[in-house]
Amino acid sequence: MSDIPEVPWRFGDRYSVVDFVQTKNVAILEEATALYSSDNDTFVKNVSEYMRDEFYYPLDNSGNPAASGQLLRHQKGLMAYHFKKCVYYMWSLPNEVLAIGAGICIDTANLGCSIFRSKGLDGAWVVLGDVISTENGTLIGRHAWVEVPFKGKIYVSEYTIHEPDINNLILAKDVYNKDSNWAQRSGIYYSAQANYNEVEFIGVGPLGVSMVWLMGLPAKRVLLFGIEATSSYKQSRLVKEWRQEENLKMKLLREAYRGI
Repeated sequence: MSDIPEVPWRFGDRYSVVDFVQTKNVAILEEATALYSSDNDTFVKNVSEYMRDEFYYPLDNSGNPAASGQLLRHQKGLMAYHFKKCVYYMWSLPNEVLAIGAGICIDTANLGCSIFRSKGLDGAWVVLGDVISTENGTLIGRHAWVEVPFKGKIYVSEYTIHEPDINNLILAKDVYNKDSNWAQRSGIYYSAQANYNEVEFIGVGPLGVSMVWLMGLPAKRVLLFGIEATSSYKQSRLVKEWRQEENLKMKLLREAYRGI
């Protein structure tokens, strides 16, 4: 397990990244069974539409991404607890996403992949990577999505755009190629850095295992100063910069999948 990174984005509880693909959780198994059809292609389409239509991306009252978390345990007074932990960014476990009905990109990607893998669908992966401007190669932000086999080819299944009737299944070779018609029309393309499922983590790009840490940090600050210096920076500033990047990334993703 030494080559499988831990996820720091929780409340101090320790999980390996592969723990975020749950294949034996009762609720997820029930959902997968309800969505499964007689063939894998129909299953992939059903899950992709389900993740698009039945979940939402959480925002705060100012319209900013709500990625923070708070854990309160063992109440000892009206507003007092024996254990209290607040974090500005966190990953939810797939069963939590299923219960809540909401999640940021990593949350819905982990749930979607969990549903696929719980039915033994080979080739389904959570992918961590970058969203990049097609025009000038600018790094827009970090992102998470799912790779899945569909109609004999590998597709990207995108779960952060929750709008009826959009097509959230796109050929991976088009999404990853800045010169493809999709990328040129959309103005963005994806760059995969790491894949994982419930048993395996694979670094497919130069950032590799670092991607788990990078997901909750502002990408441009890391690019300028590195992970260690960025991690030690003021949390309030990190939150502001991460939200700015996430807002821009989500705007561009919405336009891309709407076909603008």
